[in-house]
Amino acid sequence: MKYTANQLSGLLASKHSQDVFVVECKNGPTQSARKGELLKLDAWAMSRSWTRPAMYGYEIKVSRSDFLKDDKWHGYLEYCNYFSFICPPGLI
Repeated sequence: MKYTANQLSGLLASKHSQDVFVVECKNGPTQSARKGELLKLDAWAMSRSWTRPAMYGYEIKVSRSDFLKDDKWHGYLEYCNYFSFICPPGLI
């Protein structure tokens, strides 16, 4: 089955239905960012917990070529405790 990015994002939203969930989450304001500074995660979630808060970052990939050429994902790591690529089965 072929999945679209929107379908995969919807599955993540369901998984994080009890959490704070943001699609296309930026690391700052678009207007004041200098070239190359603005990062945008495909999805970001924060668990609703006072004792064990955690932030999850997600990059959604629907093609192998998009996955292979992505070189910006390392910049996302400082904004989350857990980072994952989300893709259809067998893509990676």
